[in-house]
Amino acid sequence: MRSTTSLIPLVCALVAACSQEPALTRTEYDARLKAAFADCAWWGETGRQLAELRIQGKPLSDGIALVQASEPLKLQARAAAAGLLSEEEKRSSAAMAKNLAEQAYYVHAVLTPSQTASLLYQECSGAKPFAAVTPESTAARHINEGRQLHDAVSLAEADGFVTSGKPLTALGDLVTQSYLAQIPEGWTLGTGNYAGAAVLTVEVEVCAAVNKKGGADSVGGGLYGCVPGDKTVFYKL
Repeated sequence: MRSTTSLIPLVCALVAACSQEPALTRTEYDARLKAAFADCAWWGETGRQLAELRIQGKPLSDGIALVQASEPLKLQARAAAAGLLSEEEKRSSAAMAKNLAEQAYYVHAVLTPSQTASLLYQECSGAKPFAAVTPESTAARHINEGRQLHDAVSLAEADGFVTSGKPLTALGDLVTQSYLAQIPEGWTLGTGNYAGAAVLTVEVEVCAAVNKKGGADSVGGGLYGCVPGDKTVFYKL
């Protein structure tokens, strides 16, 4: 009598083969992706979830991860793994996740989750592309990031972690002490003329947009702003 033990590798191999997804073709990929992005319910629901993450204080990276985990983006990842996408298409897919997250976090920052969902659903229904990232939306993002740093330092001061005799020596300490989940990309603790502020180097257009949103063009001019000559955004801590 043949041992059932000897059949185990064969059974496992058959099960594995049956569980594998069929190979994806370029034609199938194009059709499925078009259908996925034409699903306005997906745009609305994704917008709602992104807005909820923003309100919960979750970092932008969590929003990007949420978009990347959605079915259309997983389909793109599968196509990339199968060698069906060009390098430009891969870059476009990565940028799409970031841009969509930034819409909910910064461009539409004043909207509730329901309003964000409705807006993206309507834009999809009207075949309108979602708003592109602009100097103005980037400026709004940086002002929001600076405000987060400012508020975190205020909490640290209330706890006695930061005092006049024990100033903050690195923004990373705010993460170490759990006042922030992460430091927004590019921000550092200012020195010299920028002492006492968090700073970030930006493009000229973004610098101008920050100041159009109430920022000052000199460190002594306000709570936040951008110095055009240095192309440096500052937010006082």
